[in-house]
Amino acid sequence: PDIIIEIDGLLSNKISTIIKYNKPIGIHSTIGDPMNRPNLQTLYNNHSTLKSFHPIGRLDCDTCGLLLFSSSGDLTQYLLNPQSNIEREYQAIVLGEVDFNQLKEKLCNGIQTTIGKFSLNLIHSELFNIDNTLININDNDFDKSKTYSLVNVSTCEGKYRMVRRVLHNAGHSVIYLKRIRYGQIYLSDLKDNQIEECNQNEIHWINSLKF
Repeated sequence: PDIIIEIDGLLSNKISTIIKYNKPIGIHSTIGDPMNRPNLQTLYNNHSTLKSFHPIGRLDCDTCGLLLFSSSGDLTQYLLNPQSNIEREYQAIVLGEVDFNQLKEKLCNGIQTTIGKFSLNLIHSELFNIDNTLININDNDFDKSKTYSLVNVSTCEGKYRMVRRVLHNAGHSVIYLKRIRYGQIYLSDLKDNQIEECNQNEIHWINSLKF
């Protein structure tokens, strides 16, 4: 059935089973927290839209970016199942200069971590300028005497801190990590701590899934 949702006071009658959220660093991907750490409960309190939605998986506290909320349990299980081969794409700032071909091969072959051996697909790499104002970073996290690279990687798995562990063990410790895509759903220019419904192309992709 069509789900009528309200975002920022606007009603929509599009078929929407997913809402996008740009999670800031420092927010735990839980609804409530026994230690009273910042979590998703505040988001739920501020957006009645989310009443019938639940988060699809988690992003760790130190990772920002695209977190999805779903109103369908079946869709959630499908998107979380590695056998569904749904790619998640991440943008990371890592320590050191990346040799693209060398790192791509290493990540493709798999990197051993304390939680298992995992592969990543390296999509892009370039030297990172700390003065880049397009990425919201904390200057205190960077030593200006060192070299950093900006990389995009993708994976169909979402184990806890897996991307960080793999890149670290591949020789490039992660300073900043942001999820920018889940399947064909994109973070795009959604601002920090804001939610929005999927666009028509994203809804079409969701409706094309066999779950």
